Amino acid sequence: MPIQSVQAIILRKDDFRDTSFLLNCYTDRLGKIKGIIKGVKGYPFKYGSPLEIMTLNALVVYERHRSDLGLIGQVDLMDDFGGVRRDPKKTAFGAYFVEIVDRFTAFGDPHPDIFHLLRNALRALRETQRYVFLTHVFEVRLLKSLGILPHVNRCGGCMGYDVEPVTFDVAKGNVYCHTCSSPVYNGIATTRHACSGIQAITDGAMEGDFSVALLERLYERSGENRDAVRMIRRFIDYHLDFPLKSIPVIRQFYREGVET
Repeated sequence: MPIQSVQAIILRKDDFRDTSFLLNCYTDRLGKIKGIIKGVKGYPFKYGSPLEIMTLNALVVYERHRSDLGLIGQVDLMDDFGGVRRDPKKTAFGAYFVEIVDRFTAFGDPHPDIFHLLRNALRALRETQRYVFLTHVFEVRLLKSLGILPHVNRCGGCMGYDVEPVTFDVAKGNVYCHTCSSPVYNGIATTRHACSGIQAITDGAMEGDFSVALLERLYERSGENRDAVRMIRRFIDYHLDFPLKSIPVIRQFYREGVET
């Protein structure tokens, strides 16, 4: 039974029998893992962590042969991203970050860049007021890390780079110029400005400098671009089997006009 020491962000927590929990965690070295932690229900101080989602913890995990379910033997809190849980808007957007990572990633497929992206996005969330823009940047960079970011720098029909995009196909993740857009059945309108905004977010480092300072630099380059936000949001919605639980809450904040 190999023993692994990892840093992990808790994505999901479910009851398991009378005294235990099942945790989905995204780790720095193992990717997403599922583990059982025994005998903690009713004993919140048994380990040095409250075992809440959106917390960063140091875990000792005992991997089981012929099973994807590990045994978590030790948990120590490293960062609870203080300030996020005390603000209902930040809590809602943070819950969306961990839920979308849980939904789009597979067990046992390591992506250290996704771990760093999620950790640093939660750190930025506690400091910034640009909730919508931060979420947009997070979505774009997550899709890029997963290798499924839409192609917005060329027409998906004629493959031309120096063309004016007019339609975005949410199923294929391609943009199309006026000449090539007629056969697109899952299309929404787009603009060169929206595509340029998405492209600007993908440039540069992917993990280490994801901070409020980087967020402000990106905001200066691409600005508030609701067409770009809508493109990525529709693409994600199309490729989900069923809606995320956190979506209705953050959409309510969108309608109330939270700071972007």
